[in-house]
Amino acid sequence: MPRSINFSIGAGRRSSHDDLHRSLKTSASGLNLNKFMLRLTAENISHADTLASTPGADAYRAKLPIVGHSIDPETGAMIVNIQKVVEDPEKQSMEYYPDHPGADKKGMVKKTNVNDLVEKLHLAKYQKGANANLQAYQVALKMRRREIEELLK
Repeated sequence: MPRSINFSIGAGRRSSHDDLHRSLKTSASGLNLNKFMLRLTAENISHADTLASTPGADAYRAKLPIVGHSIDPETGAMIVNIQKVVEDPEKQSMEYYPDHPGADKKGMVKKTNVNDLVEKLHLAKYQKGANANLQAYQVALKMRRREIEELLK
């Protein structure tokens, strides 16, 4: 008959179980953040060649995330999250394109402020972050399995 497993910890003491749980929560929140950032960056890239649709209107504005963090009250894990998404205030350039429906009387159309090169660099950075968070999550899971196996012996 397997013995009873009790994970309760005395006041002020931490166990490796607590550390692993905290590590799993932090890595999972990082993965969620990276997934969101990859999607946002892909959206920006998909609009990299956008022009204004009507005279005087803005073209697509790059979206920027406002990232925050908090401490999980249950585990003490640091949780990263998106607080909000804002439009990039960077000025939009003008392009001469007189036949475009968004052209003004001078033939100028507002172009998006998405910088394709910068967005591609963001993609690489967020992919690396996702890989690092995934590896940390997998290591913590492996350690948790070992801890459970030891307790069940």
